[in-house]
Amino acid sequence: MEQLLSRLFGIKADKITALDGYENKNYLVESGAQKWVFKDYPFDQSLLMFLQSESEFIGFLSDKGEYPKMCLSVNGIYCEVENDRIYRLLTYVEGDLFVSINGDHSYLESLGEKIAQIHIQSKGYFDPKLLARTDNHWDIQYLETSARYINDCETAHQRKFLKYFYQQYQQKVVPIIPSLRKSVIHGDINEHNILIEKGGVKSFFDFGDIGYGPLINDLAIAVTYIGLNYENRINAISEVVQAYHKIHPLLEIELDILYNLISARLIQSLANAAHSSKLQPENKAYITVNSESAWLMIEEWTSINPIGFRNEMYIACGFDLPEVKDVELELKRREASISKALSVSDLAIESAAFQYMYAIDGKTYLDLRNNIPHVGHCHPEVVEANVKQQYRLNTNTRYVYDELSDYAENLLSHFPEELDKVFFVNSGSAAGDLALRIAQTVTGEGTVVALEQGYHGNTQRMIEVSHYKYGAKGGFDKKSDVLKVPMPWNYSVTHGGNAKDYLMSEAKKDIAGTSVGAFIAEPIVGCGGQLELPDGYLGEMYELIRSKGGLCISDEVQTGFARTGKSWWGYEAYDVIPDIVVLGKCIGNGHPMAAVVTTSGISEKFTNGMEFFSSFGGNPVSCVNGNAVLKVLKEEELKENANKVGDYLKQGLQGIAKKYKGVGVVRGSGFFLGVELVDEKDPSLPNTDLCQAVKKSMFNDQILVGSDGPADNILKIKPPMCFTMENADTFLKSFEKAFV
Repeated sequence: MEQLLSRLFGIKADKITALDGYENKNYLVESGAQKWVFKDYPFDQSLLMFLQSESEFIGFLSDKGEYPKMCLSVNGIYCEVENDRIYRLLTYVEGDLFVSINGDHSYLESLGEKIAQIHIQSKGYFDPKLLARTDNHWDIQYLETSARYINDCETAHQRKFLKYFYQQYQQKVVPIIPSLRKSVIHGDINEHNILIEKGGVKSFFDFGDIGYGPLINDLAIAVTYIGLNYENRINAISEVVQAYHKIHPLLEIELDILYNLISARLIQSLANAAHSSKLQPENKAYITVNSESAWLMIEEWTSINPIGFRNEMYIACGFDLPEVKDVELELKRREASISKALSVSDLAIESAAFQYMYAIDGKTYLDLRNNIPHVGHCHPEVVEANVKQQYRLNTNTRYVYDELSDYAENLLSHFPEELDKVFFVNSGSAAGDLALRIAQTVTGEGTVVALEQGYHGNTQRMIEVSHYKYGAKGGFDKKSDVLKVPMPWNYSVTHGGNAKDYLMSEAKKDIAGTSVGAFIAEPIVGCGGQLELPDGYLGEMYELIRSKGGLCISDEVQTGFARTGKSWWGYEAYDVIPDIVVLGKCIGNGHPMAAVVTTSGISEKFTNGMEFFSSFGGNPVSCVNGNAVLKVLKEEELKENANKVGDYLKQGLQGIAKKYKGVGVVRGSGFFLGVELVDEKDPSLPNTDLCQAVKKSMFNDQILVGSDGPADNILKIKPPMCFTMENADTFLKSFEKAFV
């Protein structure tokens, strides 16, 4: 190398030290008191052109600050090519690296000012060669070049964050790129490329990613690395943005997308690192230097409301905040066209991600109420499957298409082999209605046995069998063909080990002398208060019903798809196999679909000449949604997550129950939990007011949780399956705070 330096650049090196490098080799060269950086690249014609552009830009900046300066070779050129290698030499600029300041806020103003200065200095500089650089996987405006490496990330859990933010980028940034201010930008202002001295930022170096693109991208890159290295990310970022704005004013359109540009840089950092680590395993330590903190940040980024982040940046720059819709006016608008029979809260939601919901006022809410987005709000695998299929085909089951059979086979693989036929509809209510229709057709008997406080849907027939509805305000007398049996309301407390025997004796009295077509029950009674059935109860009830010629239906609309953590379906906890299983709600992660699963024998008897048809049931889009949910559940190990985090959450709630008399029984399993709020003086009495007060207190802490039960005194906890230990701690802290 000494000979190479001497021959190409006329330098006699006293000392040569290898430096870190991402995709090329770098060396510190010392000769007497002088220092240079010697760069060595594999030859590529396009790379040579861009290195020439970089060299020219550095030459342009050379008199505008303490930037590195290009050194001409003995042949009077910047880039020498020899033996399929490209060589360059730059002066070495003394200074400490920004990374060495360990989160010192006193440097942030200087950083923002320095970025603004280089943008002002570069204004008007133009190099047409840079317009041809469209494959740089560090250029945010060509994020797709990095997105192709997302699948190189090690886990499905990791990939989901990158895919989610990539989809958001495509929706919110790509359409406005033509409207953004553009110039030649540094392209990689990170803590390892910033020099400091005397309490401020001195210079930038490593211009290997210069390009012609939106100015805001340069600032976004810089503040991304600030976010990685500062504990209070948002405050640190706003300090840099504010300082930049004072010197080089930002536009609102630029601040509107800064949240997404930061996530885009995180995608680049993590996807490129994952890909390069596979290609250069020996250099993995350097390549992934920021990966650990980047993974933490991108996951945390989903908990930050994009509107709230934008508002912080507007405030930092002195812009007026956009007017927020008046929720009261929106409610009046809604009431003008939507019946008041449809309940509504006064929370206006703009968007959501996984276990978080984003309100229009900028607040983020932790969601423990919406069990419909089963694998998480806006999960990218489900979104992508849906969109791709929408582009290609959406029709009905009268035609042959692979998606229907693919999903049917996949879904049925999670059931016992005797449950081998499936009917698709578009809601849990329709599925429950169909299940009863099948039972009546097969048995010839329309009488239905259902649990007290059970809820099974909103069709007329499902309301008739749902005591939770017909027995409540606005309800009606029980129909003669519906038999109500007691639900397990606190019988484990009042009857102890005899709870099952008591319930069965009461059920036998209610059913005595009556023919039965079907028995329908949830494995855990949701609207009744997340009530588990006593051991052995379901088995004996199934035996009783079948002895009377009836079919046993398990309503898994809420408990299905591994929500209980212990098993895929709630009925499995009781060592029974139903004749019919009803699925809905979470089956499509928010897409309207549902299913009825049964046996071949029952299916054949139902096929009596009357065609079964559902306009939307089993359409290709629904099927790919369903398959995506099953894929995510498996790849992200969400059943195991519900079991682990659910147990932790339940134990935490039980610990709180021991400390406060107002907290009664904690029941349920996995992410299907209920907490009974009771009278402090008489724990046998429900405390509806306390329950509402706890909900309100938690809402003020930006946590969404519902309540149910005959007295509406039971908190019901049903978060998306991606709910984490950290989320559980947040919930438990807020829950206990409500009693202090």
